[in-house]
Amino acid sequence: MVRVLLSHDEAAIAELQARDPSAVALDLDQPFDRVVELLMPSREVPGPGFMAQLRRNAAERQRFLDHYGALTAEEVADFAESSARNRRQTAHRWHNEDRSIFAVEHHGRTLYPGFQFDSDTRKPRPAVGEALRRLPRGLTGWALALWWDTPLELDGEWVTPVEAIGDPTRVSRLAQVEADRWRHDGAA
Repeated sequence: MVRVLLSHDEAAIAELQARDPSAVALDLDQPFDRVVELLMPSREVPGPGFMAQLRRNAAERQRFLDHYGALTAEEVADFAESSARNRRQTAHRWHNEDRSIFAVEHHGRTLYPGFQFDSDTRKPRPAVGEALRRLPRGLTGWALALWWDTPLELDGEWVTPVEAIGDPTRVSRLAQVEADRWRHDGAA
C-alpha cells in the first residue's frame, strides 16, 4: 500500500515523509503531469526494438502451433490409447522420465507439439528422443520448439530438424551440431 498526501502544507508533507519515507507527498502547486508521474510505478520502459522482438517471437510461436498443432497431456493419453486412470501420466512419463518428448507453455497450459508423435505406433517418434538426448538440457520450451523448425546446414543442405524427423540419425547429427554450438558459445 502506498500512502499519498496531497497538500499545500510543506510542514505536513515533511512530517509524513519523516514518519514514512516510502510515502508519496505531493504539493498541489506542482504541475498536473508531475503529480501523475509521481503516482505511476517506476519501471523501465522497453525500447521499440525489444517490443518488436517480442511481437516477432509471439507471431512465430503462433505460426508454429498453427502449423504443427499440439496436444494437452490428456490428449496425449487419448492418442496413445492409454488406459491409465491418471490422464496425464503418459505425457508426464514420456516428457520427464523417458525424455522422449518436450513441451511448451501456452496461455497457462502445457502443450506437446504434434509432430513428435507417430500416428502408426501411437508413440513418440524415435528421432525426438534421440535429439533430446544430444541437445543441451538448457534448451527447453519454446527455444527447443523453434529449434525444430529452424533450418540448419548438414552436409551442404539446409534442413529443419522436423523435416528430417523420419531419419533419427540425421536428426541426431543436427542436434549434435546445436550441442557443439552451445559448448562453443558457452551457453550450455
